Parts: sequence; C-alpha cells; structure tokens
Amino acid sequence: MAGSRLLAAYAAVGKDALKRERALARFRQRSQGPFADFDFDEIEATKEMDEEALARILASLDRFPMGPGPRLVVLRSAEELPKFAAEGLASYLSDPNPEASLLVLAERLDKRSKLYKAIAAQGAQAIIDCAPPRAKDLSGQVVAMAAELGLSIDFDASRELIDRVGKDTVMLSRTLRTLRELNPGERRITRRLVETSVSRVAGPGPWAVADAVAARDARSALASLGAMEPGSEISVHLFVTRRIRELLIAKELDAEGRSRDLAGCLGLKPYEAWRCKNHLRDARRFSRTELVGALEGALACELALKGSKDSKTALTLWIVSVCAGARARIA
Repeated sequence: MAGSRLLAAYAAVGKDALKRERALARFRQRSQGPFADFDFDEIEATKEMDEEALARILASLDRFPMGPGPRLVVLRSAEELPKFAAEGLASYLSDPNPEASLLVLAERLDKRSKLYKAIAAQGAQAIIDCAPPRAKDLSGQVVAMAAELGLSIDFDASRELIDRVGKDTVMLSRTLRTLRELNPGERRITRRLVETSVSRVAGPGPWAVADAVAARDARSALASLGAMEPGSEISVHLFVTRRIRELLIAKELDAEGRSRDLAGCLGLKPYEAWRCKNHLRDARRFSRTELVGALEGALACELALKGSKDSKTALTLWIVSVCAGARARIA
C-alpha cells in the first residue's frame, strides 16, 4: 500500500490474523479527515450471500468519496464468497472506480480463481502475504512484537509465552500488551514474569518437557507431560532424545575446550544460536555416563512406545530416570 495512490484492490491472504489486521489498519489510515467514516465501508462475506448482497458491495465500490478520498471498502472472510459473487467482483475490477479501493481479507484464496487473478493484476503490491510464521520463527516474531511495544523479551520467555498462549499471533500480541499494562515499570519480560502472570490456555509443547529434563527438573517435566494432549508421547520422546544428544555433544566439546563451536556442530544458523544458549550449562548437570545411559534408556522407551505397553507409563519412567541419573526399568 505504499505510494501516493492506492491500487483498485488488494488481497491480504493467509492464516496469520495479526498480519491481516495490520494490513487493514494501514488501509484504514488512508482515509482521513471529517468524512473518513463516511468513506469507509466494511462488509463480512458469507456463504449465503445472494445477488442483492453482491449488488450492495458493488454499489459501495461505485460510490464516490464525500471527502478528499479515496473511498475504502473492506471485504472480510472473502474465502466464504459464493462463486458468482467472487466472479462479480472480478468483473468489477476490469473497470474499477478510480476513486475507490477494495481490500479483501481471507485466510485462503485460490490463486487460480478469477478474483485472485483480477486482484493480482492490479499491481505488484496487490497481494499481501499473511502466511503464519513457521514454528521455528515464531519466537523471533514474538521478540519483534515486544520491541514494537518498547519491551524486550528473553528467548526462553518467548517460548514460555507461546507454550502458554498458543501460536495465534493476535493472542500473543494482546498478551504482550497486557503484560506491559500490568507491569508499567518493567521493560524486560523474563520467563519468570510469564510464568507468574500468564495463564495457560494452550497445552504445553514437547520442548517444555525437553527443557525441564535438561534442567533435571522432574516435577516440571511431569507437570508439562501431564498437561499435554493424549497421543503426544512420540513427539515428547523425540524432543527429549534430541536434547540429550545435543547435551552430549556440548559435553564433549566442553571437555575439548571447543564449546564455542556448539551451534555450528548442531547445524544451527547464526540467528538460531539462541536455541543452544543453555546447553553448556545443562550439559554440566550430567556426567557423560548419565547422558549415554539416558540415550540407552531412550531406545528401550521407544520400543515400549511402539509396542503394546502403556506409552505414558514408559515415557514417565524414562523421564524420571533421566532426571534422577538412574537407568529406567521398562519391562
């Protein structure tokens, strides 16, 4: 939406609701002055839309602004549009009102559809990518969100926040704002602050168990495991086993005086190095024998998980044994 003049249409497409809302906010700002509210129209698309509803959208787009312009029309949930309505909008865009601009908001929009092609044809900036961040990038986005609010957040705190709130970026943004309001004199968000201030609305991820095991905190590990959805045992086993391997690598590098090489040895890119920032400290909690024994126990646990035994019991016994430094007896 850069430039002095808006295109005839834009489409903010993707499942990241926060990105869509930010695109809407930028769009809304282009109409200012005493007539801004009169020159702005927001419509919710539904599967039940009929010819009359389409006529209303087209009439809104054909109207000239009362103020200096432009006239702005927003169509939410465009993925719900019936085919005839989507094609009607595509036909409108072949000869649009030069004083109006349309913003389509959708979680998904078929690139092969006439509407998508008609919007894309308006210009290189017409399609606004609102795809959600990849899981591995979400912590970085939370850090960026906090910075926008004048806050800093530790990476382990960002992971704890995601673990408690979930991956919805709108909820994450709102929670950060709430933390700022509840702690006006605090500009740094720590994991401890998240743990004491943010209620859990989402089940913990498997990395929460891995973090607790690495800290030899059996109580926290079992609490996270107990709060997870049934059937999560395989993913928890994978994360914990991977962490134990990483700690063993960290321990070997530490013994050789090469601990600075850890991120590279783990195949992490420079911006991912935060993922192993506590590995050296955690590796020193264990002896080499304990870590090797934990990996041996991981194999027995995996066989139990894939067999006919009680998966939750097998995983619990192994996790407790790793934290305690003993060998698990998984029959």
